[in-house]
Amino acid sequence: MSLRNWYFVLVSAALLLGTVGGGWLHGRMIQRWGQAEALKMAAEQLQGGLPQRVGPWHLIKTHELEEGVAEVLQCAGYLHGVYTNDQTGDTIVVALVAGPSGPISVHTPEICYSAQDYEMAGERQQVALRDSSSQTHTLWQIDARSRHAGRPHLRLLYGWSSGGAWQAASGPRFAFAGLPVLYKLQLAGPPDTHLSANSLDACQDFLSGFLSQIQSRLVNTSQVPHVLPHSLRKEP
Repeated sequence: MSLRNWYFVLVSAALLLGTVGGGWLHGRMIQRWGQAEALKMAAEQLQGGLPQRVGPWHLIKTHELEEGVAEVLQCAGYLHGVYTNDQTGDTIVVALVAGPSGPISVHTPEICYSAQDYEMAGERQQVALRDSSSQTHTLWQIDARSRHAGRPHLRLLYGWSSGGAWQAASGPRFAFAGLPVLYKLQLAGPPDTHLSANSLDACQDFLSGFLSQIQSRLVNTSQVPHVLPHSLRKEP
């Protein structure tokens, strides 16, 4: 791997960790922690780790959450790693976290990256993806441009799931309120692509295979009975 690619990995991995960990305090204030059994089940389902191969992409490195982040997040389980494309040399950093819906839902990467000398290139856009199993997902997509010449520009995609299709929810705090477990997916990759004009960009190309492989590892927590946090209940 080239020096530039290694630098991309280090920068994007560090920022992904920061984004995954952010917003916990606010989430703790509004969310009653989920049912222990559902959290345990979610953790067990992720113990197999990331897929070693996703089409032309292969896993080159896994990362652990920074010390204390998993505890602060009340994180049930997570997957975090780096993939590279055998054909193009593109690099993707992906993180998937499972935990109580409050802390998982309230933070978006725009906040974290903007605080790290990145500026968002326009508004985020909702993109629809069809995975290799023909299931349709929606994710938020936005480009983050570095204010420093030595840092790479990034394309960010992220969304949430209760065990079914991934969703680019506009108000995830309310959309997933009270779920015992919520999943968040976040990806950082190159904003440009080596693929043809009629093909998906590098990030979407990776996700089309990755999502179908990871889907069977998710617990459908929307089917688990849950109670809305008191602050979100409607009075009769």
